[in-house]
Amino acid sequence: MKKNNLLITFGILFLFGITIAPSVNGAITTVTSEADKDSYVTTSNPTTNYGGADWLIFGYYITDFAEAYLHFNFTDKPANFTKAEITIDMYSISATVNLTASIITDSWSETGITWVNKPDHGQVISAFTASTEQVYSIDVTNFITGTGISICINATDFTQTAYVQARSSEGGYSWSTLLPTPKLVWTYNAPDTQIPGFNILILLGSMLGITLFIIRKYKLKK
Repeated sequence: MKKNNLLITFGILFLFGITIAPSVNGAITTVTSEADKDSYVTTSNPTTNYGGADWLIFGYYITDFAEAYLHFNFTDKPANFTKAEITIDMYSISATVNLTASIITDSWSETGITWVNKPDHGQVISAFTASTEQVYSIDVTNFITGTGISICINATDFTQTAYVQARSSEGGYSWSTLLPTPKLVWTYNAPDTQIPGFNILILLGSMLGITLFIIRKYKLKK
């Protein structure tokens, strides 16, 4: 009878340990995808491709118009992502310029795109002003479909004599691996996790307490 009572007690304590085992809420985490292709096109050299350049140019550049094109695949996309942003290091801005980022739905080649064959602009993602040389973020959360995303960045209007020079995917490692290249940054909540070994500690502590109780009771009877 006493043995059965002990087994029941151990069982109750073990279940209690499972029930109250604390969990750590999943932290907000990010993972990044590098641009798998990027380039820019200009009106001054309409048949020239700049896919291998260390930089991207967009806006009204000296005597011509320039647009930048970027593509990211979704290989690193978390299943439970909450936000997706494209980040671009605009390290040289000639003057404050209004920019537009648009979706590109047609396919294009990094080593083949030119002003002559560039794809049409699709839906506008964002319109923003660039004035400070820094890394800018473009929220594309609502445009994540299929297996990848292409965008174009260009001047919102052509009345501003201003242009931007930004880091390309090639520009990050030609000078330094620390230079920020274009990235797609995924934000997601990591899964909740239980504290490892907590239930075992509950059970061992319970066993020790019961053992000490039995020993004490045995000594009292003697």
